[in-house]
Amino acid sequence: MLLRGMLSVESLCHFFIPAKIAGMSIFDLTVGEIMPLTPVGRVTAELLKFNLPQRVEVRETLILAGRYPRRV
Repeated sequence: MLLRGMLSVESLCHFFIPAKIAGMSIFDLTVGEIMPLTPVGRVTAELLKFNLPQRVEVRETLILAGRYPRRV
């Protein structure tokens, strides 16, 4: 699946699969947003809508309460 404005027609990218990419940094957490660090991260974040405003707000609340993991 190609995402408009994210990938060219020549490039394809798979979803983030934890078992296949163990130990790699795919995402970073900045305030309440999950920031992709790789093409795999960008595709996964866009398709799964990680940073919809309501999700970011919930994440920020959980972070302030100490109930959200430090690493993503």
